Amino acid sequence: AWWKQFRTAFRALVPIAAQYGIRLAVHPSDTPHARTPFDSLGFHRILDEFPQKHVGFVYCIGTRAEAGGSSLVLDEINHYGRNGRLFECHFRNVRGSLATAGGFEETLLDEGDMNMFRILKELKKVGFDGCLHPDHIPHLEGGDGLAYSIGYIKGLLAALYA
Repeated sequence: AWWKQFRTAFRALVPIAAQYGIRLAVHPSDTPHARTPFDSLGFHRILDEFPQKHVGFVYCIGTRAEAGGSSLVLDEINHYGRNGRLFECHFRNVRGSLATAGGFEETLLDEGDMNMFRILKELKKVGFDGCLHPDHIPHLEGGDGLAYSIGYIKGLLAALYA
């Protein structure tokens, strides 16, 4: 049912978006339980049905790590990024995954299972030029989690382009 509704909506939206130079981005299902619509298979279905270059993804690194860890994230960044389909990245880290541990925990960027510098190197390699959005930031005393995350991302970017 979801696929039929999605196709109906996107068949109406895609030509209008193209006319006005708007990119349409889909976020993966969060939390990525079995048979959720916007998983790896759902992404492929979307691109098969809508091959236009202005149809792509808000790639949520944490959500996809929840589904399958670092290897899945790196593979998908390589595949979708090479094809110019990553429009924005939600930049978040997790510990554990549903596939390997049966659960996960959201962490600060430097405390999860993924090497976020390696993720950035892969994004650079595929030519990603979109926004990195710190996402699902754990609460820190005084609300400093956002500042910490932005500082961490800026440090990674400085190292990447050094």
